[in-house]
Amino acid sequence: MSWTASQPEEINYLVYSGTRTPTDQGGINNSFSFKNFRLGVYVYYSFGGVKRLPEQFATKYNDHQVMGKEFNRRWLRAGDEERTNVPVIATDAHRQANPYLSNAYTNYNKSDVRVAKTDYVQLRDISLSYTVPKSFVDRLRLSSLSLKLQASNVALLYADKKLNGALPYDYDYQPHSYIFTATVGL
Repeated sequence: MSWTASQPEEINYLVYSGTRTPTDQGGINNSFSFKNFRLGVYVYYSFGGVKRLPEQFATKYNDHQVMGKEFNRRWLRAGDEERTNVPVIATDAHRQANPYLSNAYTNYNKSDVRVAKTDYVQLRDISLSYTVPKSFVDRLRLSSLSLKLQASNVALLYADKKLNGALPYDYDYQPHSYIFTATVGL
């Protein structure tokens, strides 16, 4: 289904927020060696995309809904519109007085205020390896021995504050993983 505006004024109110697809992505992989130790670091970055925040605002709520921190900044009394753009939680009186109140909440959820940048920098991998000295390896009657500890999905170093700690990307989150490897040469 498609729709085309026949008159420009039909869409003049729309605000361009950006693209969902990041414009710049990449990574930096580096390693540092000192004696028998090697430290590897992989940092991934993504910039230039945006996403709509999950819809949170409605005319009614129940006791089983979890509300975000944004509700702490909502309108509470007359004059609050000077310091916040987060709408009030509607009462029964509000809903009865304005049957179209749900449209206001829908509009707020779909507004540019509810768009966040998906820019982020993530410490994706870090590893520390140690190559056991040849003199010790010979006593074990091995040709080589190295130990490695690797952590993946270590930390989100930067993301838009509007996300309130949520991940900026849409694909499935991979939990932190830790791998210990011993490489033995016989």
